[in-house]
Amino acid sequence: MANPWYRAWVGLVGDPKIAEAALVAGCSRALVIAVWHALLESASEVDDCGAFVATPRRVAATLCESLGAIEPVFAAFTELGMIHGGAVEAWEKRQRNSDSVVGAAERQRQSRALRATERLHRAQPGAAGDGDGVTVTTCHRMSQNVTAPEEEEDTETEISSSAGRGREID
Repeated sequence: MANPWYRAWVGLVGDPKIAEAALVAGCSRALVIAVWHALLESASEVDDCGAFVATPRRVAATLCESLGAIEPVFAAFTELGMIHGGAVEAWEKRQRNSDSVVGAAERQRQSRALRATERLHRAQPGAAGDGDGVTVTTCHRMSQNVTAPEEEEDTETEISSSAGRGREID
């Protein structure tokens, strides 16, 4: 599998093309949405500019619907320009290159380079905190480390000694 997920945009349920596809196919909007997502999922698995391998028969089997209900949806998608020649139209516009594994690797490289630059800046004379009056605000990322700092580890004795001061709740 090339990309384990795909983008779905806000407003899909109310999208006029989805409503029109349901009207043209003579079925519910819910069925059209399900078929559309099946095509997006197939295109994401293929990862070739929107090309999909899903067929009306395969989608019908997947959704537990009749082939007679799915074929008109494919035809409506074609008529409305949503799919063409076995590919989702405007795939590149919706599925950004940054979503790919290659894009993620590049973002990670950039992030590491930025952190190295920040460390270098902090280590240089004149950096924030050396008394020159310059304040630098940086973005702090949440730590994945959930171990309490050393100074907070001995709070159990403080809690037990103060337990008698408050009113107990039953």
